[in-house]
Amino acid sequence: MEFLMTYGWAVIIMLVVVAVLFYLGVFSSSSSTPKSCAFPSGFSCNEFEVDSDGRLLLDVGQATGRTITVTGIGCSADGMPAITSYVSVVIRSGSHAWVNNYTNGTACSGASSPFKGKVILQYTVAGSPLVRNVVGDVSAPINGNTSFVNSGGDAFADRWILVPGNPGNPNCMATDFWVMKYEAKNNGSGTAVSTSGGNPWVSINQTNAQAACAAVGGHLLTLAEAQTINLNVAAQANNWISGVIGTGCMYGGHLECGGAPCNMAFNASSDDNQGYWNGTSAVWDTSIQHCMFSSMKDRGNETRRTFFLSGEVIWDWSGNVNEWLNGTCQMGSGAGYWYATNAEWNNGNLGEERALIGPPNASWNTGKGVGYYLSCNANGHPFLRGGSWSSGSMAGAFTMFLTYSPSSSDTNIGFRCAR
Repeated sequence: MEFLMTYGWAVIIMLVVVAVLFYLGVFSSSSSTPKSCAFPSGFSCNEFEVDSDGRLLLDVGQATGRTITVTGIGCSADGMPAITSYVSVVIRSGSHAWVNNYTNGTACSGASSPFKGKVILQYTVAGSPLVRNVVGDVSAPINGNTSFVNSGGDAFADRWILVPGNPGNPNCMATDFWVMKYEAKNNGSGTAVSTSGGNPWVSINQTNAQAACAAVGGHLLTLAEAQTINLNVAAQANNWISGVIGTGCMYGGHLECGGAPCNMAFNASSDDNQGYWNGTSAVWDTSIQHCMFSSMKDRGNETRRTFFLSGEVIWDWSGNVNEWLNGTCQMGSGAGYWYATNAEWNNGNLGEERALIGPPNASWNTGKGVGYYLSCNANGHPFLRGGSWSSGSMAGAFTMFLTYSPSSSDTNIGFRCAR
């Protein structure tokens, strides 16, 4: 009794502390599970979580010395997993990316609290057709519902697409190459990334755009690469409003519309089915259709921002922001020189220019939505293509502006990298 009277206060304090620890879950098996993620050499887990629905959210790093594309993911607590999520996420060597956040995680079979299992990544290596797998071990406590800061799913995944070469055209790339699916964005630390989230990297001159592409292991799109994409998209019937190649006009993208926030470049949607994305949602006036494109500041059927390649989707190949290309023009006449007068693409003086970067049909002009040619009015002017949110009728997949100097920069000028 004397002992309890003397030390009872200490016993009470200890009981209170233990109760609080139980309340906080310190003694639960879930909380005591060590969090770990391990892959074979060359791969690492930059960040990962398992949410209360048993979904794994995984940011993978790789240092294999080559660029890879993750194409599938699987997760299981019941042994070797099968591929259950199919993706297309490019990860350069020495970099990392969320590989499954566009689906808000990969469901893990047999997931329970705490989670302990395996994850499989299916991937390809740039320049090789072989499909490879790598398997890692993951253990983690089950957390509450985990969601990404961006509601756009994979809005911040670095996405590149493979463009098939065109060996039959001497002005195109004969071999396949990779290009940014979206116009280049600045990730906040001066690195060019291809993400749907964020506004395009603008107010950058050609020289700095070249340096930004080189810094991520690529290069600014060349004339031949741009023409390879041009001819590919022009040959897809679903890039024409009528659904018939050469009838009506091609889609023009974000051309021009009145009032904020329309009179600026837009971010993109991570959902390729939302081609009429206006920065926050997919909205357009289905009763309006302009062929040729209008400067009347409205959003009609022609303002779809997605273009279909044979097998892939590319955003803002026309409109949104003008895009720098590698190279410059020279004034003069004859082979290798560029026409020094503004003209429609059906102008007979644009034969060589049309072959290099113009539409395949000599009769197509702005009425077909293919764009416009603005003169090479000084030697050494850079190639600038596509038109922008302020171009109106002069936007188009084949639009070529040769009127800017190498030091030019503006809020409607951006770029896109290739490799």
